[in-house]
Amino acid sequence: MGVVEPNSIGMFRAMKRAPVGQQILEVWLYLLRATDSTKDFPERGERETKWVGCKKAARQLAEPVLVELCRQLDSGALGDRAKVDEDSAEPKGRS
Repeated sequence: MGVVEPNSIGMFRAMKRAPVGQQILEVWLYLLRATDSTKDFPERGERETKWVGCKKAARQLAEPVLVELCRQLDSGALGDRAKVDEDSAEPKGRS
């Protein structure tokens, strides 16, 4: 939950397994200023939610485009609207 920036900050293509083979997905990235989160979501048994700042995320990601975007976010290269405080990456209210 939060506010999504109207303009994309990047795009990458990824392969995804599908019932009939593999499929290429085009993923467009938008900044989201998270204001809240919930522990109740459809994929909760399949995915883990972990809030980290940009520096730590860049070290953990495998997708080069995402790593570079995290580094740009951390450096402020994408503007003040994208700056994330490493100590407060998690939204305040958790449901």
